[in-house]
Amino acid sequence: MCVLLLALAACDSNDEVPDPNRDTVAPQITITSPIADDTYLAIGLVIIRATATDGEGIKEMRLFLEDRAGKRIPIDVQDDGREITAKERNINQVIQPGVAASGLYKLVVEAEDHYQNVSSRSVEINLITEDLAQLNFYTAFTTTGWFELADGNQDDLNLSDFNLAFYTILNRNSWDYNIEPDFVNTFGMDFGGHLQLWTTLDTNKNEYLEYSEFEQGMEDLNFFERWDIDKNELISENELTDGVGALWDENNDKEVTADEFKEKIMKYFLP
Repeated sequence: MCVLLLALAACDSNDEVPDPNRDTVAPQITITSPIADDTYLAIGLVIIRATATDGEGIKEMRLFLEDRAGKRIPIDVQDDGREITAKERNINQVIQPGVAASGLYKLVVEAEDHYQNVSSRSVEINLITEDLAQLNFYTAFTTTGWFELADGNQDDLNLSDFNLAFYTILNRNSWDYNIEPDFVNTFGMDFGGHLQLWTTLDTNKNEYLEYSEFEQGMEDLNFFERWDIDKNELISENELTDGVGALWDENNDKEVTADEFKEKIMKYFLP
């Protein structure tokens, strides 16, 4: 009787035998950008860089912006070009948060492997939605996220990075040299009162602005040297902010009012 009961119990059991080869380890996630507690304009630029690794391969990475109430807004993850079976996948993209209310938000990165193991990692940032006219110049300029994008989340800009960052302002289409002369001339006036800057920079007179021409022109006008206050051949975010602020203080009252800088920040440092 005991043998029969044991046999029946074995037949009635629905327990599955665990697969000893099944991966139960979730992916590892590292977020290198943004830095925790950094502050950005909601209309500014936030660089997201994250890496997920897994011994059996990453199936998918997901990205969310989460508010204080826990509501998540999904963000499309740009394809990094790797095969779906790769053991490492990356997120490397720039977003505009575009939220409606100022406050603390989390950027949440999720990674899933081929065995449905999911891991999550987040970083908290502060977003401000106030109109630029309500912010002082330092706050408005530094929270655009432009400097972090230009220097790759390093601490300073060297001469090469500095020139390339400003060339990118003029040449929004990196595949094309066809920069508008009027925009270059406006840039010259806004960054130092340089008249007819296009004529000065387009030295070969072919009506295109090559990077080499721009680089030489920036050197001739001493842009970098003028803003490198401590003369260490690097420009910090504070030095850049002070330099731009001084140029845009049109009435020389030691303050940059909203009317003096709002349009220019939108024109040059925000997409």
